[in-house]
Amino acid sequence: MSTGTGGGTLVIGAMTGTRDEHNHIPTIPAPGRGLSELCGVRVEEFGRVAEPGADGLFGLHGTEFGLHKAAAPRPASSAARRYKFVLGNREHEAAHLYELLDVDADVKVLGRWSSRFASGRAAITIRKVGGRAVPSTWAPI
Repeated sequence: MSTGTGGGTLVIGAMTGTRDEHNHIPTIPAPGRGLSELCGVRVEEFGRVAEPGADGLFGLHGTEFGLHKAAAPRPASSAARRYKFVLGNREHEAAHLYELLDVDADVKVLGRWSSRFASGRAAITIRKVGGRAVPSTWAPI
């Protein structure tokens, strides 16, 4: 908390606050009570996204010594589900994860999802803390 309020820059990424110090899933929405108050965001939903160029969410690999050679897999339907977001005047493709954010009124949205059911929702945000603009960015990866 002191980093953001003391004039530092705090960058928050996908899945921040989804586990506690014992690797347990907390009962409150990510990113947790303290970070949520600081950043002004709460995660409503999250999910995996196929990496650009991948043929699905999970690649199939043979063993280290080639003892198992799987048949050429067909692309999974998840390979066709791409998530895009706009930052500035450019559209980018997300990789790995998406998150749907609930943002407070004083949070500025820098980037928005531009495809699928997330279209128009906040993807990247910044919040003014302590009298100056301190980036508390929630960035898709």
